[in-house]
Amino acid sequence: MFKYLIALLVISSTLHSQDVLLTINKTGTHWLIYSIHQLTGRPFKLNSLKKSAYKFSSRRDGLIHSHYGGKKRSSPSNKNRYLITIRNYKELITRNLASKKALYHSIEGTYEDYESLFLFISKCAPEQYHLIFYEDLIAEPKKTFQKLLAFLNASDEKLDTFIENLDYHRAESFKHYNHFHGKQPKEKKQGAQASDGESLIYHSKILSKREKVKIDEKFKSLMYFNEILARYAERAP
Repeated sequence: MFKYLIALLVISSTLHSQDVLLTINKTGTHWLIYSIHQLTGRPFKLNSLKKSAYKFSSRRDGLIHSHYGGKKRSSPSNKNRYLITIRNYKELITRNLASKKALYHSIEGTYEDYESLFLFISKCAPEQYHLIFYEDLIAEPKKTFQKLLAFLNASDEKLDTFIENLDYHRAESFKHYNHFHGKQPKEKKQGAQASDGESLIYHSKILSKREKVKIDEKFKSLMYFNEILARYAERAP
């Protein structure tokens, strides 16, 4: 009887544990959802994905996705594990910038996103979260996915085939992205530079060197800047 009670306690302690993909907007969210599903077979629990090619699932092994940022001040569950995406803050600031006039508000919004996210990270145990840098995801996909799968304790048996067919999977993911957002796929103009993950420094090219340095100075006041964001700071000539 005692052994039975112990077994029940062990089961109940893990009953509500979840793996959560936590992303700031425009940090490769859809590509990650697609890739993790392809590599692990695990579905995502997200109501809004009913509109896309991904089916909403209540399976216990499903991952949860949540956008984070703004004024959110939630705390991590000590039973959950978190995959957290990071991207060059200057790319995020200029990602959807209609004009330089909106620059101040975009800087403040992105700063607030990272401020909230880092506060969340500060409440996590070190082994409870894994950072995924957007730039590594694009430039070194195999290495990045190997680390991600190891964190999830998932097999990498599908990884080599996935990487061999990376162009196909990127195209499929982009189709799903367009379907999810109700967009018609656009044909790339010949000779035009693409921004869909092919160039790591793309949107922030509109910023002058002085503007970039000024933005860096603001973001250096963030918790974890040196540990996480310093790679994006402008280098001295």
